[in-house]
Amino acid sequence: MNEQERKRWIFERLKHSLQAMALPAAAQLLYFPDFVVKTDELALGFDHWRDCAIGNYRADVTPAQLESLAVLDAYLDNPSGDPAVWNESALSEHSFWDEVRRLAVQALNAFGWPQETPPIYAHEYIRGRVNEC
Repeated sequence: MNEQERKRWIFERLKHSLQAMALPAAAQLLYFPDFVVKTDELALGFDHWRDCAIGNYRADVTPAQLESLAVLDAYLDNPSGDPAVWNESALSEHSFWDEVRRLAVQALNAFGWPQETPPIYAHEYIRGRVNEC
């Protein structure tokens, strides 16, 4: 993969992570395999692809785009000390995730990306084995 393809791929995955965060709760629950912690995967996917994009291509991101990503990142880092926001049920029951969705839409808008259902990357998740001691 050449540098231009790598850049396009990283920004595509950032877009998809934001689109997944912007989905309604019911769609977010269906987006990931049942054996993963869906709230964690939403946050971790965004964090990873944001780091890749900003770490490698910061010069290609506008100040408004940087700010939208920074605001969402800061919000995810400070869920008011409530561990319940990381429960799967929180996607549909906790106002924290309503705000995450709103901030994800703002970031999509800053980049000029559509709010739509992204491709599913379920093949990237591998079910682990339970350790039996």
